[in-house]
Amino acid sequence: QLQRSFDTETLARWSREDALRLAGDIEARFSDDKFALVFAAGAYDAFELPGKAERALRRALDVDPGYFIAAWSLNDRLGAAEALKVARRAVATSRSPVNLWLLAEALRVAGDDARAAATAREVLRADGARNSFITQVACDTLILSPRRSVRISRLWSRRSWKASAIATIRKSDAKSGEKSK
Repeated sequence: QLQRSFDTETLARWSREDALRLAGDIEARFSDDKFALVFAAGAYDAFELPGKAERALRRALDVDPGYFIAAWSLNDRLGAAEALKVARRAVATSRSPVNLWLLAEALRVAGDDARAAATAREVLRADGARNSFITQVACDTLILSPRRSVRISRLWSRRSWKASAIATIRKSDAKSGEKSK
């Protein structure tokens, strides 16, 4: 019900006052519910209140530091150093492929291409191409890494995304001396 209330189409029909009152009520009543807090943040964003949205996202991460949606949404608002702290905290809480990708992206944005690429390779290994979203974003992190862009771009143009991910891991591992799993 809550998610439908804050869906973009539905929210557009609400008055600003009603939507913000509901978001505030939700934030107060469900202050320990990471999902409700992220929905409230979405309402604040829709009505251009980034400070309140950031507060709700930070509260969601206080509840669950490994909650990817809150960490990802918050990282878009932060500088590189703070985004890296949020990503590291998410990985320390839940070493899932999606949180590892968040760390890889934070490292890339911070300018640490070598660690970003190594973490993106770890994401691909951990996920095993089971989730197309994770595979795509991890490969995108590798593609955006300046020293890998041409080689990976060629892989993408010749093969499917899954084959590209596997080939990327193997070639990268061969250069680093690691063995692919």
